[in-house]
Amino acid sequence: MDYLSNTSKYSASFNAGSLLHRETTSILHLLEADNAQELLKNEVKNNQYIQINSETSRKRVITEITKRYAVVKPDFWGFYKTRNIQEQKVMLFYLCLKCYKLMFDYHFNVTVKRIKDMCKEDAISAHPEISLDDYISMKRKIFCKSSQIRNNNCVSNI
Repeated sequence: MDYLSNTSKYSASFNAGSLLHRETTSILHLLEADNAQELLKNEVKNNQYIQINSETSRKRVITEITKRYAVVKPDFWGFYKTRNIQEQKVMLFYLCLKCYKLMFDYHFNVTVKRIKDMCKEDAISAHPEISLDDYISMKRKIFCKSSQIRNNNCVSNI
């Protein structure tokens, strides 16, 4: 961070660690409309779909969802609609990694690194339900997916 100019490569806008799955899904049709801005302004005022009590909170959440919506091509959202809830949440996590540099850096520099460095004894003792085959498979998947996301080759280049 440059303290003199008060600039940082990180944003503090990620709100309370939320993927906003329910909220995103409920207003997705508004975001896809030709008059999206007008419809979103109406949603902030009328609370028809998003169902958040506070107007200020609705505005903040809709702003975050709009930011995430804009970082991918429209094909992403067509694919998103065809997925089950668990897969949709993973896709929203991917969007968060794309939108928030701090989250991306933390995930790859801390979380994934820790999992890659975890020895099989640590994994199996922490999670006795994990077999050795499951552990090996998990490590391969994590390495493959982290490489794809780092290289921005995720979700079929959508």
